[in-house]
Amino acid sequence: MWRLANSWWLLLIVFSFGWFAWAAFAWVGARARHRTWLYWAGFYFVVTAVFFALLAVNAAQVLAGGIFFLLWAGSSLHGLLIRREVLERLGFQEHPRLMSARSRALQRDVAEELARRSPQVALEAGVGQDADTFGGLIDINHAPADELARLPGFDEALADEIVKVREEVGGFDSVLDFATVLDLSPDLMPAVRERTVCLPR
Repeated sequence: MWRLANSWWLLLIVFSFGWFAWAAFAWVGARARHRTWLYWAGFYFVVTAVFFALLAVNAAQVLAGGIFFLLWAGSSLHGLLIRREVLERLGFQEHPRLMSARSRALQRDVAEELARRSPQVALEAGVGQDADTFGGLIDINHAPADELARLPGFDEALADEIVKVREEVGGFDSVLDFATVLDLSPDLMPAVRERTVCLPR
């Protein structure tokens, strides 16, 4: 049933006599993230436009008829040939692990935006205090040591040192300030930037 439900675009080509082949290929190209199919969508759009332009010219109606047949037959056959790959790509796009990763990335983006625009609201909402929520972000100014230890490349000893230094300096001004004060290895910085926020104390 899933395969049939995700093959509707092929029916659009066949039952529209190829006139909406461009829309079908545009959909599968965008949905499956395949640039070549988007190019084909543009090609079929141009061919469809040429067909209707020739249809309005009496002397070119025979040519228009030939283009109509080629558009319908060609795009239908083309759709049948790529159907299997389309379904494979859609199946990958809808894989639970991939969708979960995208969901976490979206949560992280929203949390980062909230932390940047309304840090007090983000603080009250608990952004960064639990790595299992808000896209996995950790607030280096408020998160407990056990949460800090979950950062990639961190351990309990480093987490305890972070908490100790944090109390001594009254909190960090930014993630960069945090990395400078703790003299973190440059190798850790990409993961730190991606997984942390720095909310005001």
